[in-house]
Amino acid sequence: MSLSLRQQKAASLWQNILGQVLVDELLFKNTAWSIFTVIPTADLKTARVYISAIGPEADHIIEQLNQRKGEIAKALASQLKSKFSPKLEFIRDTTEDKAFEIEQMINQLEDK
Repeated sequence: MSLSLRQQKAASLWQNILGQVLVDELLFKNTAWSIFTVIPTADLKTARVYISAIGPEADHIIEQLNQRKGEIAKALASQLKSKFSPKLEFIRDTTEDKAFEIEQMINQLEDK
């Protein structure tokens, strides 16, 4: 999926602002997380925010974020200079999990 220049600029801005907002909002001490990417729709009214998380509370981070997405969207809107704030959908990024599984398969093949 290719994003337009407008979508790319919005995604970058939103990712930076959301990173700071989430640092202030999240209370998970034993879990490392980061915003992997933000993918806005063409009309910039919705954004999928992919969160990469490692640790015992990784799944709970996504649940908490989706429960509080209204508050988070308001915090984002307060820092944007646009007519509207996007509706947010938080999704757990599984890229690292998949990479780990592939690495394990390769290691198993090398051991045979």
